[in-house]
Amino acid sequence: MFQSDAPGVQVLGAGRFIRLVRRDGWEYVERAQSQPAVMALALTDADEVVLVEQFRIPVGAPVIEMPAGIVGDEGDDAEHPELAMHRELVEETGFAASRLERLAGGPEAPGGSSALVTIYRATGLTRVGEGGGLAGAESIVVHVVPRAELRAWIGEQERNGRMVDVRIWAALFLHDATPPDAGP
Repeated sequence: MFQSDAPGVQVLGAGRFIRLVRRDGWEYVERAQSQPAVMALALTDADEVVLVEQFRIPVGAPVIEMPAGIVGDEGDDAEHPELAMHRELVEETGFAASRLERLAGGPEAPGGSSALVTIYRATGLTRVGEGGGLAGAESIVVHVVPRAELRAWIGEQERNGRMVDVRIWAALFLHDATPPDAGP
């Protein structure tokens, strides 16, 4: 159920992808499809982090991010989050993962949005394409950075005018604090 369908919620505006709502005097954004997001800390066997860069209009700058997307954004409302993550990883980075492990999930920005996100660790990566996103719809640059050099690399990106999604640091913390699942 959409938050905007709850009693006492007023829809202030709606577009194709988001709506602005007010509830109990609090204004926030919700996704029009009410589907969660998925993102992955993608790690190669050589201990490199696979990141993406794309210009983000809301912040007016290129942003370094983890590969991510919305569950069901290809029209399948019943899409499983792990399938969406596999799809987005290949689409954005050109890497397929043999393993996805859930690291965490919860609200993305609970003070301003009802959106939820699940963060996965993607390992066993194999290059299967170029990545770069959907042709004509996305312009994504793929970066493969040795994890040991990531802090310095990100500092250089920031000095060059790029912004960095802070969830990268949260995912790295979770990766270091959560041993890989020994399951099948």
